[in-house]
Amino acid sequence: FTIEKNENVKVAKSTAGFARFETTLECLEEKVIEVRESANYTVDYNNFSLIKRFVTNKASELLNEAVLSQELYDQVNLLYARDNLLSAIRSLENQTDVSTVKFE
Repeated sequence: FTIEKNENVKVAKSTAGFARFETTLECLEEKVIEVRESANYTVDYNNFSLIKRFVTNKASELLNEAVLSQELYDQVNLLYARDNLLSAIRSLENQTDVSTVKFE
Protein backbone atom coordinates (compact mmCIF):
# COMPACT_ATOMS: atom_id res chain seq x y z
CA PHE A 1 0.00 0.00 0.00
CA THR A 2 1.53 3.31 -1.04
CA ILE A 3 0.38 6.89 -1.37
CA GLU A 4 1.47 8.37 -4.67
CA LYS A 5 3.21 11.72 -4.74
CA ASN A 6 1.25 14.75 -5.84
CA GLU A 7 3.18 17.33 -7.89
CA ASN A 8 1.07 20.24 -6.58
CA VAL A 9 1.65 19.59 -2.87
CA LYS A 10 4.80 19.12 -0.84
CA VAL A 11 5.06 15.84 1.06
CA ALA A 12 6.19 16.68 4.60
CA LYS A 13 6.49 13.09 5.80
CA SER A 14 5.98 9.76 4.09
CA THR A 15 6.11 6.14 5.24
CA ALA A 16 4.52 2.96 3.96
CA GLY A 17 0.78 3.59 3.91
CA PHE A 18 0.99 7.13 5.31
CA ALA A 19 1.82 10.59 3.98
CA ARG A 20 1.55 14.06 5.46
CA PHE A 21 1.17 16.86 2.94
CA GLU A 22 2.15 20.51 3.36
CA THR A 23 0.81 23.50 1.47
CA THR A 24 0.09 27.18 2.01
CA LEU A 25 -3.15 29.08 1.51
CA GLU A 26 -3.76 32.73 0.82
CA CYS A 27 -6.54 34.44 2.75
CA LEU A 28 -9.92 32.93 1.69
CA GLU A 29 -8.19 30.66 -0.82
CA GLU A 30 -9.55 27.17 -1.33
CA LYS A 31 -7.38 24.32 -2.52
CA VAL A 32 -8.27 20.76 -3.46
CA ILE A 33 -5.61 18.14 -2.82
CA GLU A 34 -6.06 14.91 -4.70
CA VAL A 35 -4.51 11.92 -2.96
CA ARG A 36 -4.02 8.68 -4.85
CA GLU A 37 -3.33 5.38 -3.21
CA SER A 38 -2.12 2.21 -4.85
CA ALA A 39 -1.81 -1.32 -3.57
CA ASN A 40 0.03 -4.36 -4.85
CA TYR A 41 -0.78 -7.94 -3.99
CA THR A 42 1.55 -10.74 -5.02
CA VAL A 43 0.85 -14.45 -5.01
CA ASP A 44 3.26 -17.09 -6.29
CA TYR A 45 1.55 -19.84 -8.26
CA ASN A 46 4.42 -22.31 -8.25
CA ASN A 47 2.59 -25.62 -8.59
CA PHE A 48 -0.20 -26.88 -10.78
CA SER A 49 -2.79 -27.28 -8.03
CA LEU A 50 -2.45 -23.54 -7.32
CA ILE A 51 -2.64 -22.77 -11.04
CA LYS A 52 -5.79 -24.91 -11.31
CA ARG A 53 -7.37 -23.05 -8.40
CA PHE A 54 -6.42 -19.71 -9.98
CA VAL A 55 -7.87 -20.67 -13.37
CA THR A 56 -11.14 -21.93 -11.92
CA ASN A 57 -11.66 -19.23 -9.28
CA LYS A 58 -9.98 -15.97 -10.30
CA ALA A 59 -8.67 -15.72 -13.86
CA SER A 60 -11.94 -14.95 -15.68
CA GLU A 61 -12.90 -12.28 -13.16
CA LEU A 62 -9.49 -10.61 -13.37
CA LEU A 63 -9.63 -10.71 -17.17
CA ASN A 64 -13.06 -9.03 -17.16
CA GLU A 65 -11.77 -6.33 -14.81
CA ALA A 66 -8.73 -5.72 -17.06
CA VAL A 67 -6.33 -6.66 -14.26
CA LEU A 68 -5.09 -9.69 -16.18
CA SER A 69 -4.10 -9.40 -19.85
CA GLN A 70 -5.62 -11.71 -22.44
CA GLU A 71 -2.13 -12.98 -23.31
CA LEU A 72 -1.35 -13.97 -19.72
CA TYR A 73 -4.82 -15.48 -19.32
CA ASP A 74 -4.23 -17.64 -22.41
CA GLN A 75 -0.79 -18.72 -21.17
CA VAL A 76 -2.14 -19.72 -17.75
CA ASN A 77 -4.94 -21.71 -19.38
CA LEU A 78 -2.39 -23.40 -21.64
CA LEU A 79 -0.30 -24.40 -18.60
CA TYR A 80 -3.42 -25.80 -16.98
CA ALA A 81 -4.34 -27.77 -20.11
CA ARG A 82 -0.79 -29.15 -20.43
CA ASP A 83 -0.86 -30.29 -16.81
CA ASN A 84 -4.16 -32.11 -17.42
CA LEU A 85 -2.70 -33.79 -20.50
CA LEU A 86 0.46 -34.79 -18.62
CA SER A 87 -1.67 -36.25 -15.81
CA ALA A 88 -3.65 -38.28 -18.35
CA ILE A 89 -0.45 -39.60 -19.96
CA ARG A 90 0.95 -40.59 -16.57
CA SER A 91 -2.29 -42.33 -15.78
CA LEU A 92 -2.01 -44.30 -19.04
CA GLU A 93 1.55 -45.31 -18.21
CA ASN A 94 0.47 -46.70 -14.84
CA GLN A 95 -2.55 -48.68 -16.07
CA THR A 96 -2.75 -51.92 -17.95
CA ASP A 97 -6.44 -51.51 -18.89
CA VAL A 98 -6.76 -48.37 -21.01
CA SER A 99 -10.57 -48.38 -20.75
CA THR A 100 -10.43 -47.23 -17.12
CA VAL A 101 -8.55 -43.98 -17.78
CA LYS A 102 -10.47 -40.83 -16.78
CA PHE A 103 -9.96 -37.49 -18.51
CA GLU A 104 -11.03 -34.16 -17.02
